Amino acid sequence: MFIKEVFEQFLSEQKSKLALKTCRDYASVIELFEHQLDGYAWNNIADGDKAYDGAKKKGESFIDLYDHTHIEENVGEFLTYFVPRKVMAGNEFILKTCPRVMRKLLTWMELVASFGNRFNLLKSWEKTDPCTVSSYGAYGPKKRSDHAHSRPICCHGVPPFF
Repeated sequence: MFIKEVFEQFLSEQKSKLALKTCRDYASVIELFEHQLDGYAWNNIADGDKAYDGAKKKGESFIDLYDHTHIEENVGEFLTYFVPRKVMAGNEFILKTCPRVMRKLLTWMELVASFGNRFNLLKSWEKTDPCTVSSYGAYGPKKRSDHAHSRPICCHGVPPFF
């Protein structure tokens, strides 16, 4: 998924959960992060200068061309260099809002990824033939005599009273 799509989906989901002012703050931080990525993230890729020149000739930006794997590696530079030096805003925005939005974005990305992995796992489980799955576990069937403290069990798993 391209970075632009990740940002759009993140902001879309946050709109339903947050107050209007908070949503505007989130959108502002993501927009600043987009500018930082477009100006500085080229330095973190192989042949970044060539890629930058080619993208600018085509009128494309970093977030249109690269996938979500480049987000996390650029958050540190965004928070420690770009925001304090390039953004004209109050301390509240710089010291609290930007880090909070980046933390939320990364947490959200991890959550989406884990659901994606679980979804793929469930899909592969659905394709498994039920006849090949053993209910005995990894070590095969257990004998009744293997249990030192086994008691006889009546119907429906209820132990008899003696």
